[in-house]
Amino acid sequence: MTRKRSRHPASQHETKGTNVTTTTGPCPAERTAQMRVGFVGAGKIGFALGLHLFRSGANISGYVSRSSAGAQWAAQCTNSVSFSSLQALLDSTDLIFITVPDGAIAQVADEVAAAAANGLAGKIVCHASGSATSDELAACRAASAACASVHPLCAVPDVPHVTGDLTEDKVHSGAANGHATQTAPEALPDRMTSTFFTLEGDRHAVDAAAFLLDAAGNDHCAIQAADKVRYHAAAVFVSNLVCGLTAEGLGLLEGCGFTASQALQAVKPLFAGNAAAIAERGPQNALSGPIERNDMQTVRRHLAALDGQALQTYATLSLSVCDLAEARHPDRDYQPMRTLLESARIQ
Repeated sequence: MTRKRSRHPASQHETKGTNVTTTTGPCPAERTAQMRVGFVGAGKIGFALGLHLFRSGANISGYVSRSSAGAQWAAQCTNSVSFSSLQALLDSTDLIFITVPDGAIAQVADEVAAAAANGLAGKIVCHASGSATSDELAACRAASAACASVHPLCAVPDVPHVTGDLTEDKVHSGAANGHATQTAPEALPDRMTSTFFTLEGDRHAVDAAAFLLDAAGNDHCAIQAADKVRYHAAAVFVSNLVCGLTAEGLGLLEGCGFTASQALQAVKPLFAGNAAAIAERGPQNALSGPIERNDMQTVRRHLAALDGQALQTYATLSLSVCDLAEARHPDRDYQPMRTLLESARIQ
């Protein structure tokens, strides 16, 4: 996958939107303010992405959401509007992000298309799913919108909600139920400042999203629709599965007499140091330990001490570690190590 800015400099044409002209290919700097960006869904992705783009100079039109309190809070934090209907958002927006759970994207796309009485020509519709393609937006595409998937490759925290119900006057005062229980919007951290994004879909929509990300300082690349599921699985490997792997290690420490808090405290420097080394040098150059050393005796002892799921996990992942070790030390013979690990996997 080639890292790039998702540009098409050889092509430049204009598509008239509502009170705006959006241009594919190289774009004038002032387009950030011209292109109005709105969100259907004010959950953690919609909130974080809207805040990030707003802080980067994008013109956020506002939010519409099942939760009026959520839409009001997101609107307050982005100096925008909490819309009462999809139609109202569409009338004031050029690029619509559908930021709802994956299973609801197609249904919401149907609702967006149905709300556009005159179609979606000149509009851009995007979703932020990692595994789903822009085909989830088929209804909007059929209504003449340019469509794309725009995925932030990061873990997004929950929305820092205000406690209680928000009325219009309390939204503007930053208070809930008469009490100021939330950090001021300007003090909220931007969780996407260094996030890498992947883009997939119609050329015009990809170009528009790329322009917003360029203005925000985010690296990005375009990928093919056929690669999205594997791409998302890759993200799971380096994030979610690490949690499961760490839990296995902590469980083994607890079996050695550590308390849960002691185990977590003990591995923090090891975990953080390893993660930092991988991020800086890559997994091959960060690798250490008995497999990298081709230490058969130690690995045999490990395998003998483990059973069940821990044994299978150790053996399977150690084969991947063998690949790294062989690439780093082509002069060493790791075949006996592989044979040992393979035999443990079939027990």
